[in-house]
Amino acid sequence: MSMDNKDFILVDHLNPRFLTFGTQQSLHDLCALDHIFLDGTFKSCPDPFAQLYTVHIQSSILNSTVPVLYSLLPNKTKNMYKLFFNELRTVTVKHDLVLNPRFITVDFEQGAISALKHIFPGATLKGCNFHYNQCLFKKIQELGLQKDYYDSSPDDPTSVKSLFKQTAALTFMPMSEINDLWCGIMDKFDHIPHAQGFFDYFTETWVDEGCLFPETLWNYYNFDGPRTTNGLEGWHHRLNSNIGTTNPNLYVVIEELKKDYAFNMATLKQLENNTNKPPRKKQFIFRNQRIMDLMTRYGKGALSLEEYFVKMCNTISTK
Repeated sequence: MSMDNKDFILVDHLNPRFLTFGTQQSLHDLCALDHIFLDGTFKSCPDPFAQLYTVHIQSSILNSTVPVLYSLLPNKTKNMYKLFFNELRTVTVKHDLVLNPRFITVDFEQGAISALKHIFPGATLKGCNFHYNQCLFKKIQELGLQKDYYDSSPDDPTSVKSLFKQTAALTFMPMSEINDLWCGIMDKFDHIPHAQGFFDYFTETWVDEGCLFPETLWNYYNFDGPRTTNGLEGWHHRLNSNIGTTNPNLYVVIEELKKDYAFNMATLKQLENNTNKPPRKKQFIFRNQRIMDLMTRYGKGALSLEEYFVKMCNTISTK
């Protein structure tokens, strides 16, 4: 039972075993909106499960995403995700609801992406821009370029930091221009030691024909919806802190999920009639406005492609 004594378990699947928690209100909230957010965490997952996989919606009241469903899954295979999403659709139908999102934001988990294309063929899938940048930086670390990155002058146009910013900025470029821009980036930064490893990775993973994650998944040019699930990262941190241990007891996790759900619902209810919404961080507001302004100016012909690209690079945040 949830904290307000409503049934909290929605799916208890036996073979393979997985559990989905939430309430009937969760399902109503999920089906009422056309954009959902999906993410997984492993730190707070009890045996015998492999991950805690959550479904979030965007709350206009909180100016953030809010978890509405929590699932304990045994693995990350495409078949597991297909089974999970099928069960999710089934349980909504049982409650006389229809789950048919227009947009789904995900992290770059290949199994989940493949399953979503199969279960929700009409939905537009978008990879989280925060996770995209994380992937780029992780590759820089793997290639031993982290020290060069942090030692880079922000004004040096040929540094490792500039390589990161220019590659990150491709997500906001017209898809028809990405290949030429990427070729220019490779020519410009080929003096950096181990840069070829980064070039090969980005080409094979993000831009080549038959790449792992096609441009339609990570490109946000002229997309005015949310671009990131990084609000979910803050939620993960809070949940992990509340649980306080790795590999926790199953019943401890379930109790924490009940508390989390009750806390979120109480917060939303408290703010429903309050016109003073929690403010977004000014730096995020400014950056988003700047990105949209640059797109508009480029679209109207006020900026050339080169000017647009340079200004967008200067807008990209760095670690």
